[in-house]
Amino acid sequence: MREYLVEEIAAEREGAIKIGPFGSALPRSTMVPDGIKVYGQENLISRDWSIGDRRITSDSFERLRSCELHPGDVVIGMMGSLGHCEIFPTVAEFGLMDSHLLRIQPNVNLVLPEYLRLLLLSDETSKQIVRLSHGSIMAGLSSKIVKKVQLLLPPVEEQRRITEVLDSIDETIQATEAIIAKLEQQGQGLEVRLLHEVQDAQQLPLIAVATVDRGKFTARPRNDPAFFGGKYPFIQTGDVTRVQRATGIGFSQTLNELGLSVSRIFDTGTIAVTIAANIADSAILDRPMCFPDSVVGVTVAFPHSIRWVELCIHASKRMLDARAPQSAQKNINLQDLRQLTIPVPNPVVQHALAESWEYQQRSIGQEVLCLAKLKQLRSGLAFDLLSGRVRVDAA
Repeated sequence: MREYLVEEIAAEREGAIKIGPFGSALPRSTMVPDGIKVYGQENLISRDWSIGDRRITSDSFERLRSCELHPGDVVIGMMGSLGHCEIFPTVAEFGLMDSHLLRIQPNVNLVLPEYLRLLLLSDETSKQIVRLSHGSIMAGLSSKIVKKVQLLLPPVEEQRRITEVLDSIDETIQATEAIIAKLEQQGQGLEVRLLHEVQDAQQLPLIAVATVDRGKFTARPRNDPAFFGGKYPFIQTGDVTRVQRATGIGFSQTLNELGLSVSRIFDTGTIAVTIAANIADSAILDRPMCFPDSVVGVTVAFPHSIRWVELCIHASKRMLDARAPQSAQKNINLQDLRQLTIPVPNPVVQHALAESWEYQQRSIGQEVLCLAKLKQLRSGLAFDLLSGRVRVDAA
C-alpha cells in the first residue's frame, strides 16, 4: 500500500478537482424553468439527485462548462466537514454544481470512485481535515485543504473487494433501518386500531383509575449540591422526553436523604408525564424515582393495565399540548390531566391490548439492537480494511 495526496490521485486533466462557480443564489437573468440543472448541498444531504429546481440558460452554461458533473465524479459538500460525500450517478440529469460542492474526478488506474468515497468519509480523513484546518472547520472546507489530504491506497482490485465487503454490510444496515421504519409505522397504526377497538368502552376521567400527583423539589437554589449525591434517582422533564414510551428512564442525578426530604419518591410502575415545556411526554418507571413538579406521577390502580393507561395518555398528547397556554414556556394544569377522559374496557381486555403493543415494541427493540451491532461491526471493519491493518485477497 502507498500513500497519496488527493491531488495526486485525481485524473490527469485540468479541473479534475474543482469547486462550483456560484452560491445558492443565482442571478435572475441566468435562471430559466427549463434550462440546465444546478446541483447543490441539498442533493448530497438527501442523497437524491432528482430534487431541486434551480436551472440556468444554455448560454450561461457554456461559460461554466468546466463545472459540469459526470457519472463517477466524487462530489463533496463544502460546508463544514466531509459529512456528505457521494458519487454522481449515471442516471442523474445532466447538470453542473454550485459553489457548495467540490468535484473530484479520480484517476481510476489508482483509485475507484467507490473506494475514494469510503476513504473520504473515514474517521482518519476527518482528523486530517481538522489538522489541516488548524483545528477549525466552521468556515467550511476549501479545495486547498482537500487536495492535501493523504490517502492510503491498496491495488485497485483489492479496493474493489474492500468496497464489496463494506457495501454488503451497508446494504444490510439499510435493510434493517427500513424494517425499523416499517415496524414503527405499523406501531403507530396499531395504537390507532387498539383505541378504535374500545370506542364503545366506558369513558372515565383518568383520576378514576389512577392517582395523579405532581412531583416535588422545593430546594432553593435548585442546584444546591447539598441535596444531591445519594441513592435516590432524580429525573427531569428532559429525561422523560429522551426515552418517551419506554419502561425505564435513565438518570444522571441522585438525591441524598436531605434531598429526599424536600422531594417525593414515586414507586416502580408509575407513569411519569411531563406537563411543562414538553407536554404529555410519558415513560414508565422501572425503579423508584424522584422528580420535580414539572413531571406528574400517574399511579395506576390494580387491576388496570399501566401500559394501557400510558397508551391513552399518549393518544391525548396533541390535545393536551393544544390546551397549554402559549406563554414563554408551555404548561398544563394538573386538573387537565386528572380530568382527561380515557376509554376503560375490562381490565382483561386492557392487558391483552397492551400486550399487543408491547410485542410490537419488543420487535422494534430487537431490530434496533441488531442495527447497533451492525454499525459497530461496520465501523471496526472499515477501520481495519481502510487503514491496511487487515488486507483482502484481491484474487
